[in-house]
Amino acid sequence: MTELELLKAGRRYNRNWIFRNLDLQLIEDSSLAILGPNGSGKSTLIQLLAGYLSPSEGTISLRKNGKEIDSSQIYRYISLAAPYIELLEEFSFQEQLAFNLSLKGSFGGYSEEYLIDRSGLKKAGNRPIKQFSSGMKQRVKLLLACSADTAIVLLDEPLTNLDQQGLLWYQELVRDFARGRTIVVASNNLAEYSFCEHRLSIEDYKNC
Repeated sequence: MTELELLKAGRRYNRNWIFRNLDLQLIEDSSLAILGPNGSGKSTLIQLLAGYLSPSEGTISLRKNGKEIDSSQIYRYISLAAPYIELLEEFSFQEQLAFNLSLKGSFGGYSEEYLIDRSGLKKAGNRPIKQFSSGMKQRVKLLLACSADTAIVLLDEPLTNLDQQGLLWYQELVRDFARGRTIVVASNNLAEYSFCEHRLSIEDYKNC
């Protein structure tokens, strides 16, 4: 079992605390929505969970069957899709997917061909990503995060740049790729996190 735990965690920029005294335990086969208005710190918390940031106070640990995972190996257990994540734009979609799968494997053992078809971007598979629209790039980011064979999937504002058709595609993607995994969604849009079993309001940890 993979477990991600925060104890009395806080993060600040300069003298301003984004959140403090946050205790959180994420275990397999669970889903959590991190809620709050724009600028409240949702993305900061997501980046901390992903290992991109360190807490300014408190601790964060990732464990597999009770044994703590070395920081250099965290990427094997966590995948992230977010507006600020950059793709390798000189790569084709197919090349980007192959590269990601070489690092993290394929959840469910799905083939590259299946995943490209599942993206709805099959006709663009050999085009450089730099030629993709913002909505197409968002589909790529979501597919890469969800198809990676990781125990934890972090999604920050997943419907960014997606239209109504993209919304339905996203909801089906999460439904089919969430089995047995920890899914965390940072959002203030119910359509993005309606499936989540648990809720955490970042505003509750502003003045702790």
